[in-house]
Amino acid sequence: MIIPPELCYTIEYIKILGICGDGKNSKTEYIASEKFSMDYVITNMKIADFCYPLKKALVYFMNSIYFDAEKEVSEENIEKMKDFLCIILVDLEKFVEI
Repeated sequence: MIIPPELCYTIEYIKILGICGDGKNSKTEYIASEKFSMDYVITNMKIADFCYPLKKALVYFMNSIYFDAEKEVSEENIEKMKDFLCIILVDLEKFVEI
């Protein structure tokens, strides 16, 4: 699969924002979450289909910014996190079928 340069740029940008969130720095977590909301990440996970480099970057971003975060998690965000994990489960089931 050949990835277009625009998508490569986006993937690297998401990775860099994820790296900024490592270490439980609430300021950088807040800035990164403003750039890519949880809804945006979930939507892109759903439409990425078999573009695993993008999905890998989104999983890393979600983990470092939302899952391993310093802030409190609301009930609404917990539901979104469950949706995100369900998407990963479906992807794993698709991968096993291939």
